[in-house]
Amino acid sequence: MQEPILTVKNLSVSFSDKKVVDSVSFSIHRKEVLGIVGESGSGKTMTALSILRLTPPNSKVEGEIIFEGRDILKIPEKEIDKIRGKKISLILQNPHSAFNPVLKVGYQVIEPLIIHNRTPKSEAKKMAVNVFRSVGIPEPEIRFNSYPHELSGGMKQRAVISISILSGAELIIADEPTTALDPTIQSQILKILRNLVDSKSISMIFISHDISVVAWISDKIAVMYGGWIVEMGETYEVLHNPLHPYTKALIASIPHQGEKAKPIPGSPLDIHWKGCRFAKRCPLAQSICFEQTPQDKYINRRKVKCFLV
Repeated sequence: MQEPILTVKNLSVSFSDKKVVDSVSFSIHRKEVLGIVGESGSGKTMTALSILRLTPPNSKVEGEIIFEGRDILKIPEKEIDKIRGKKISLILQNPHSAFNPVLKVGYQVIEPLIIHNRTPKSEAKKMAVNVFRSVGIPEPEIRFNSYPHELSGGMKQRAVISISILSGAELIIADEPTTALDPTIQSQILKILRNLVDSKSISMIFISHDISVVAWISDKIAVMYGGWIVEMGETYEVLHNPLHPYTKALIASIPHQGEKAKPIPGSPLDIHWKGCRFAKRCPLAQSICFEQTPQDKYINRRKVKCFLV
């Protein structure tokens, strides 16, 4: 089997004495989508920002992030600048804040090409217009010369995706890229992203709080809670045979036809909690869950952090 394009080992992110990401490990191969799912505050975004060394200055990041054989956490800042936006691209959740409102969209899309690759402006424009067309932006020549306020949210997100395509990124980190979009546009963007992975032989980390969205696009799923990955495995296996109580609760919270959604009781607790971080909300919790920290267990191709498995 080929080597992973990215391997994260025991990644932790701390603010003062509070770990918001705690000993997270995973890997991703080419043409693979890893979905990271969990409630707000579970550590999903901070994990993603760590990969690009974009965590806040007051954070402490520990562990290893191996990309193409090099530890991103140890290379000089000049070297990481050659990776950000060029080899690893980030798609954020709000396309409305992705562009400078006083600059034309086309210029902002081709700027990385001009800066990183020294592509002539005329050639970069032709490339951008072709990519706009491929991601479904209507009248791409006109949209290239439009200002951000003249584009809908769906078109702006397509333009953001175009930047990743033009950069030739080998890994795309998509952080809640469809949250601000209506369901119809959301579906279109998901199809564009999945097709991008399959046709360009790139990899993707797709982050969402919605397990149904992650299920549609991902090959593997990592379920996060309280800074931990509590369950990880192949998408089909995780969805059809969830092992961790939190994964089961997330799946049950999706409304099904003829059935009511079952909200997860309580709220995410303080990460200083010494036992299992899901224990106070878990209907199956036993005394050991409140007293000791569970360790990762490996069952076939699945990783689970739970005493009850």
